[in-house]
Amino acid sequence: MIKFARNENSRSNKQESAQMLESIRKANAISRMVSKEFEAGNLNKCIELIRDELVLRKQEHDIRGEVNALQNLGRVHDELKRWNEAVADYQEAYGLARSLEDPSLLARLTSAIATVLYRSGELRGSLDYYMRAFSHYEHCRNLEMQVQQLSSIGFIQLHLNMPHEAKTSLNKARELFAESPISDRVRAVVMSSLASASETLGELLEAIKSYEQAKQLFLRCGEHELAGKIQGKLLFLLKRSASTNTEKPHCA
Repeated sequence: MIKFARNENSRSNKQESAQMLESIRKANAISRMVSKEFEAGNLNKCIELIRDELVLRKQEHDIRGEVNALQNLGRVHDELKRWNEAVADYQEAYGLARSLEDPSLLARLTSAIATVLYRSGELRGSLDYYMRAFSHYEHCRNLEMQVQQLSSIGFIQLHLNMPHEAKTSLNKARELFAESPISDRVRAVVMSSLASASETLGELLEAIKSYEQAKQLFLRCGEHELAGKIQGKLLFLLKRSASTNTEKPHCA
């Protein structure tokens, strides 16, 4: 009898395992369908499919699969400008991802929340999440992503009229250039924002120098339109600087 019971348990376990594999296979197939529908622009269909996928992932306690599905749902809601729902999706994914002990995943989710908040106009909330993302990427020792988060932090600080804080963040990003092969475009964005911070603070020579570096970097990566805009700012600042230097003190 004992042996028979063990055989029954073994058979039951095999059946459960087979059912689990079948559910995961179906979930993976749905995930592939989501990608195709997203590329085709059928976003509402994507939402339906992802919800079906989530049922299967939860049923089989596939946490990583559930996190990935929630990420995709957040991306779709973001695309539809349903930002509150997108943030909720990413936050739910973040809560689940904490059990996976994957700092890189936590960093990506935090940065995604920051991006959605920025698009929705919630700059202070976005700033907070970009700072959290930076901390996660520090933990991962991912220098390029640290630079990107600092670039976003500095950019938002400028928009929040925090030029001193922006300059500190952007200088920190620039210091990381020497430690990692950062792309020219990311460098250009950092230098352009740094120039804006210096300009706001009235540091014209520093601003001119940073804008010149940004222009050269944009040209190097083929961003001629952006380089042209930077050139326009440079000409304005050069004229302003020349005017300031030629001003004479008024006599009493």
